[in-house]
Amino acid sequence: MVSEEEVTKAPEPSLNLAVLKNNAASLGLLELMKNAQENETNYNINVANNEKEIIKLLDEGKIDAATLPLITAIRYYNSGKTPVKMLYSASYMTVKMLSTKNDVKSVRDFKNQSIYTPGKHTLETASLFYLIHVQHLHYKDKSFTPNFKYANDYNHLLKLIDSDRVNYCVVSEPLATMVMDKYPDFKVCFEPENDYEEDLKAVNMVQDCVVITDKYLNDNPRAVETFMTRCKTSIVYSNYNTHSAAKLAELYQLVASSDLAMKMIQNSKLVFVDSSVITYNNRFLFSDTSDLITKFNLYNGYPPESDFFYR
Repeated sequence: MVSEEEVTKAPEPSLNLAVLKNNAASLGLLELMKNAQENETNYNINVANNEKEIIKLLDEGKIDAATLPLITAIRYYNSGKTPVKMLYSASYMTVKMLSTKNDVKSVRDFKNQSIYTPGKHTLETASLFYLIHVQHLHYKDKSFTPNFKYANDYNHLLKLIDSDRVNYCVVSEPLATMVMDKYPDFKVCFEPENDYEEDLKAVNMVQDCVVITDKYLNDNPRAVETFMTRCKTSIVYSNYNTHSAAKLAELYQLVASSDLAMKMIQNSKLVFVDSSVITYNNRFLFSDTSDLITKFNLYNGYPPESDFFYR
């Protein structure tokens, strides 16, 4: 006999999710991926090698949700293509200045040096510029102008490092851990959070996030709430069951090895930050008058409207 509850209970709608390799938000979804593989949920999960793959899937309407760097998500929102919302941020930004030399101890030592970043439209570039700006280094010393070198993306930066052209770079976690694992000559020369704690206290930048298409959200509002609850539980799993989570990261080919995945998870600040508080905590990023917006065209336009943020 089929119970009345089983008859009236609607089947869970399917959700097509793309997760980005070597991404903090993705590292927080390992338990969710495991449950999906074991058919405990109706989620179809695709692992993407780079952001372009995810953007293409969004353009083609083949996915409902994805993990992306915050800036990429905002730029996509501003593109006016498939409408999306940010559900939550999954990590606080941990920027690390890496060097093959021992001559850099603070941002002041970057004078006249070529500093490589993952791209002009990245939080790494913006955060370094912000530190230079708030420290007034370019006013105190007119010749203080670090020579920014922009890679096309993280993969391109790794190729540049491979070619021995890079001595200094600014990279965020978990990619900083990956760079140092692959290229042992690179060491952390300083971390902005430690060196400029007072300046960064009001910033607390979020980095990677999960976005959902407006169509899926409008069609399945209750399923989205369930999805977010499962994401939050999965983040807790990654933080407190790091060894098991790292094995899953290797199994699902999110990270090259479980040993590396464990370091990446431990060094990332995996959190669940409701999108409703992000604009306040990152007010310097979302201000219309911010130099970061005009200098780096971070968002491919203006800061996102309030409807970008879920709730």
